[in-house]
Amino acid sequence: MRMDGGEMHSQPVHQVLQDQGYSLETTGPDSSAQNGLAERPHKTLKNMMRCLLYSAGLGSFFMMDALVHAVWLYNRQWHSAIEDTPYHKWTGTKPSLHNTLTFGTKLLIRQTKKRPTTVDPNKYDGIFQY
Repeated sequence: MRMDGGEMHSQPVHQVLQDQGYSLETTGPDSSAQNGLAERPHKTLKNMMRCLLYSAGLGSFFMMDALVHAVWLYNRQWHSAIEDTPYHKWTGTKPSLHNTLTFGTKLLIRQTKKRPTTVDPNKYDGIFQY
């Protein structure tokens, strides 16, 4: 297992890895170039997240929602290394994208619970996140 030199350097973590038969390689702190195989998907997801936020006009408050949506999209894209989509490899079914909404789409959400009075609104504005 290869980890950043600044991550999880505690004796219990080392002991668990050793007990499970893993060898630990550490890289220099903040040197993602030494772990390129794992860092490339991270960079791709970060770029997708940034684009989703920017195109929706949303701030960093929605960063985690954008990341979840980016992972959802990433798992439904073709990957040449596995010659398939990760979703299809995992579930055995082809992903369907025909009902996919654009991240950050403005929605009108119908309130399902009983309104206090008949003049209260029964719909409110929302944002599609994932």
